[in-house]
Amino acid sequence: MSNELDIRFPIIHYDADKRHMYEYLKNDLSSPFVGCSFAVISVFAMALAKKRGMSPSKLSDDSGKMPTDAFHSEMRVFIRSLLIEENNDVYAIGNNGALRRMCEGYANAGIDVLYAKIKRRPVEKNKEDVFTELFEP
Repeated sequence: MSNELDIRFPIIHYDADKRHMYEYLKNDLSSPFVGCSFAVISVFAMALAKKRGMSPSKLSDDSGKMPTDAFHSEMRVFIRSLLIEENNDVYAIGNNGALRRMCEGYANAGIDVLYAKIKRRPVEKNKEDVFTELFEP
């Protein structure tokens, strides 16, 4: 996707105090996210928080950055659709400050649940089943 909105996609931050959670989910063989980028994990954490009705959580003062190109076009469409829904306004799509704050807040809230559920899964339970349970109604 090479339109103006895509080009202006903001840099998204993650809470550096929670970097170990992202690293675990990315690297541990028991994780369904093994080999995934922080951006992919962040989008899932954001979706989880939004689905569960969690309030966005403010990042600590120390934050890491995910490069803009870490978010491929399908992820950007999903994020922008959440922003429209969140603001009940289609014109919110161009507000990159609001988009960044929404992404960071929901991802920061959801990462705790995502990490805890996957890290504490019973050994006998398939990692994909734990993942699926997170998003069940």
